[in-house]
Amino acid sequence: MAVSITLKQTQSIQPDNLFRVIDEVTASTDISKYIFVFTAETQAFSHVATVYDIEHIVDTTYAAVLISGAEYYRLAVVQKDYETQSRAEAFASYTRSRTETLVGDYESFLDGFEGITTYVYPEA
Repeated sequence: MAVSITLKQTQSIQPDNLFRVIDEVTASTDISKYIFVFTAETQAFSHVATVYDIEHIVDTTYAAVLISGAEYYRLAVVQKDYETQSRAEAFASYTRSRTETLVGDYESFLDGFEGITTYVYPEA
């Protein structure tokens, strides 16, 4: 399968010298576009999803998680503000890198299960 994610990253300087990073998945192929994991208790961003998260965290709105009682939910957009440019740049780099890793891992997940493998065990 050809897993892909289109990530739009917007960086800006806000009043009071806050450095803002907004990451938004604008398109995806063969994978959910809801890749940003948030905690239900605080509504705070937790991390970019893993393959396990994509397959097991089903709620994609805060309202849904209130009904289900789950610990986490996923969204297609995350916004983070930082007081220093270096921390904002580190976050921007983190989300790009983790998104790239997720695409590769998810493609391996989809393609890696099917097939025939022959195992040969020699006598002991």
